[in-house]
Amino acid sequence: MKKISVKKSLYFIVQFFILFFVFEARAEIISFSASPASINNGQQTSLAWSSQNLSGVKIILPCIRGIKYSNESNAAMTCDSAVLDLPTTGALNVKIVNLNTLSSSIQVKAVPKNASGTYDESNPAYVSISVGPASTIITDFTASPLEIESGNDIALSWASQYIAGVNFLLSCPENVRVSFVGDS
Repeated sequence: MKKISVKKSLYFIVQFFILFFVFEARAEIISFSASPASINNGQQTSLAWSSQNLSGVKIILPCIRGIKYSNESNAAMTCDSAVLDLPTTGALNVKIVNLNTLSSSIQVKAVPKNASGTYDESNPAYVSISVGPASTIITDFTASPLEIESGNDIALSWASQYIAGVNFLLSCPENVRVSFVGDS
């Protein structure tokens, strides 16, 4: 029979406890959800999470063409930029605008912050949100005056709650030239 020294036995016991506590204390997000998970354009959803062995969470809203985010105060939220230092358990309300012509699916990412204060990018949680398209992006479009003589100006005006500017495509009959005020 082989005898194991007390020193070796103690070494193995210490190693076991170190491994046990390292694996036991791993920071993880237990649940991450969106309520509701399917919204219409311009509606709000609540991202809720709970976790264990954490010192916080960060949320990342992905950049998707035509998608805009804002918080409860209607302040714009930057996509692909983390909302940092959120509590270990909590909720974040986000308003989502979808300027696309079809519904969009969004994968929101939550990253746990371990007890030492660093974010564990290897252990994220995800939640999917479906956002319906905007029914009307440009809510008003007018021309004044409606009839003009050659060489006179016409003012085109538009209104939208979602966009800051538009592109115009003007089709003109033969021998008609369009220029913008201030163009040479």
